[in-house]
Amino acid sequence: MPNKNTKQTDIKILVLDDDLFVAELLAGRLRREGFQTVVTTTIDDALEKVERELPAAFILGFLVGLCTFPC
Repeated sequence: MPNKNTKQTDIKILVLDDDLFVAELLAGRLRREGFQTVVTTTIDDALEKVERELPAAFILGFLVGLCTFPC
């Protein structure tokens, strides 16, 4: 978890959107701001990446969960 001594370059953010173009666009912006990013387009892949990459934060596309993830 980020703390006051954490640099932006140490913070990893997972970007999940079913539209790869949108996910990459947002991830590119975050990288330019100094963050590490992990991009995915499916819930299943996101869950695997969360376990492997341990991101500090998530940015989720609004409609992604409506198709495959039980609420």
